[in-house]
Amino acid sequence: MDHYPALYDELMERYKEAWSAFERQGEEFLGALVREGIAQGVTAEFTQNAGSPGRTICEVADTVHADLIVMGRRGISPVAEFFLGSASNYVLHNAPCSLMVVQDKKAKAEEA
Repeated sequence: MDHYPALYDELMERYKEAWSAFERQGEEFLGALVREGIAQGVTAEFTQNAGSPGRTICEVADTVHADLIVMGRRGISPVAEFFLGSASNYVLHNAPCSLMVVQDKKAKAEEA
């Protein structure tokens, strides 16, 4: 990139724009889920953080003094989990509070 600084600048600008759009989509999605929960009488809020999913979930739970973490599980195979890691497995072993892991209906049906 040293030979083409203008190209680097253009690529970085496009990356920043794409990242901002990605963040906005995430905020809109999470905001809709929170509104749905509140409409059902659940106290809810959201935060969108970058980083290792399992570690970030544990850090946020600790920061807000959470009583319970509820998270989904896709049901990947033990071999895939070994190589790819698992956010739910990390949180299970490192959470500062109770954890409820909910199995995805599709993944559960595929296991059967």
